[in-house]
Order: sequence, then structure tokens, then C-alpha cells
Amino acid sequence: MTRTIHRRKGAAAAALLIGALGLGAGAAPAAAQTLEASDGDLETARNLVDVCAARGAEDLAVKARVLCYGYLTGAMQFHKALTASGEFTRAACPADTPTRRQVAAVLLTWAEGRDDLDAMTPIDALMRAAQAEWPCK
Repeated sequence: MTRTIHRRKGAAAAALLIGALGLGAGAAPAAAQTLEASDGDLETARNLVDVCAARGAEDLAVKARVLCYGYLTGAMQFHKALTASGEFTRAACPADTPTRRQVAAVLLTWAEGRDDLDAMTPIDALMRAAQAEWPCK
């Protein structure tokens, strides 16, 4: 039996794909708010967007980007492991493996103008952004 990764079930797997897809310094989104140390808790999608949007050379911004990259990479590896088993189908289907910069840009663009980021988990936002950009047919 093959299962499809849905928002709540296996959302982390979908986020992994996005992490694997790539991340890095990209265009600064309108969705990003002022970076605060508490964003590192990654309790909401807003926190993930804020850390992934961090710019500059100051210590907090550098640490935020490292956290973002680690989160995305972990999500990608988990997604890859789940889908390799054949028990789950891919959550997103890019033609080529996206770079970290591309994945971050997709997340940040997807998050622009959204007012539900504080009520959404980071993994759910990552999955939704990847699915919107690279839908599976």
C-alpha cells in the first residue's frame, strides 16, 4: 500500500524534500519580520520564514541562516528516507534537485502576504511551499 504524504501526516517528510531542494541566501521576502532570538525555537512557520530570511553578517543573522539550512536539510533527508521505502509517495516533484537557495526562495515567496504563518507549523509551511512550486502530476 502506497501512502501519499499529506499536510499533517508525514508533513516532516515533505519538508525534508524542500530542504533537500536547497536553501540559502535569496531574495528577502515581504513576509519576513524582524529577527528575534526566539525565532530559533521554530515553533511556527513565521519563525522558519524569519530565520530563512535573515540577512547580514551579524552573529544572530548568521546563526539564523545556519539553523534554516539545517532544518531544510533534515527535512529533505527525512523525506528522502520515507519515499525510498515505497510506503510514501513524494510530496513535491521538481524536475531537477533544487539548490538550497532555490528552496529558500520558494518558501519565502510562498510566505509573502500570508496571514496564517503564526498558526502553521514550520514543516507544514515548507511542504505547502514545495507542493505549490513543484506539484506532482
